Amino acid sequence: MPINAGINGNILLAAKCIVYSAGMALPVFVVMNLYYYAASLYLDINIPWSVAFVNSIVLAFSIACIVAITIMLSIIYKHSIIAALSVIIIVSTAPDILTMFSFGKWFPTYLLTFTYNAEKEITLIIVPVLIMSLILVSLYILAGRKCRNIEITR
Repeated sequence: MPINAGINGNILLAAKCIVYSAGMALPVFVVMNLYYYAASLYLDINIPWSVAFVNSIVLAFSIACIVAITIMLSIIYKHSIIAALSVIIIVSTAPDILTMFSFGKWFPTYLLTFTYNAEKEITLIIVPVLIMSLILVSLYILAGRKCRNIEITR
């Protein structure tokens, strides 16, 4: 319906990625900070609040990227279930497998490992964030082309 109303497919794709990603990332950020606060009331604090806050930002960013990648892959693939399964497999297995290798910290899945380990050194995620951004831009371009082809065939 939005495409028939004259909305460009690329704009619709961008809006869908932003809204769904923010809709998933914001609760992760809020709940992780509330969890830290609640746990700090009853347990000894072994992680400073600043580290927990940065880790919540990194985890929220990771979730937002995973959602955006899933949306764009569902446009690129013919079957959206394949896109969802591929993302689930990558997210569930890649961080554990790549931690065995020294080069694993350069991959975007290190963002999840960073939060799992409650790392303190923020410079460790510069390269994974850049690579994740490159992946998002590349997938957006591919999905945008697919959106234009769908629009032309109608």
